[in-house]
Amino acid sequence: AEVGSGGGVHQFGSIYLASTGAAPQGTFKLEGKGFTWRKQGGGKTITVSSEEVKEAYWARSGREFVLTVKKRDGSQLAFVGFRERDIEELRARFEQGVVQDRELSSNGRNWGELNIVDSQLSFDVDGKKAFEVTMKDISQASLQGKNEVAIEFQTDDTGTATKEDALVEMSFYVPPDSSTYFAEEDKTSAKVFLDQVLTKADLVTSSDDIILSMPEVAVVVPRGRYEVQLHM
Repeated sequence: AEVGSGGGVHQFGSIYLASTGAAPQGTFKLEGKGFTWRKQGGGKTITVSSEEVKEAYWARSGREFVLTVKKRDGSQLAFVGFRERDIEELRARFEQGVVQDRELSSNGRNWGELNIVDSQLSFDVDGKKAFEVTMKDISQASLQGKNEVAIEFQTDDTGTATKEDALVEMSFYVPPDSSTYFAEEDKTSAKVFLDQVLTKADLVTSSDDIILSMPEVAVVVPRGRYEVQLHM
């Protein structure tokens, strides 16, 4: 991140707005009582005032550092590309105690605690954050067998300066005896989790009346077996 200052304005260049799709590059600027992120080449601009910030987290991600900002309305933003020394200026601009250090899980384990908190789908391992995704980035979710839920994400490849990799799909195995998503008489734990995802991601169908349900339908792309439902 390139840092410049003048007139109370501090600017950090080459900062990516984290997302499941192509992460656009832009400029992160501290000014007045808040900050602004502006996409490189123009277009998308995000402005957040200090009054909107509930808490913020600072964490190492590989060779870079990530600033995650949680807003009072429950939404969340993450900015990638800071240097370790940038934290001093960031902390100086936020209220004391707002920016907290967070250690991310990097042991590579793929089992842990799966939770939906506010607008985020969060996966924790041994009490440490492994990853989280924003619910509004989910484009589709469905059962894959009895105990797995497949989640697809929106993609945006229109940006000119973006990260190369994009998250397209994830699958979660939800054990039948899950202590987080309790199975019901007519629902497996995976179905309970799926219903919460559909609701939080605003993907609930216009009607709950199912006129036809076809379980275990083999699909070539994305590969797997899915439940297909037709609604009125």
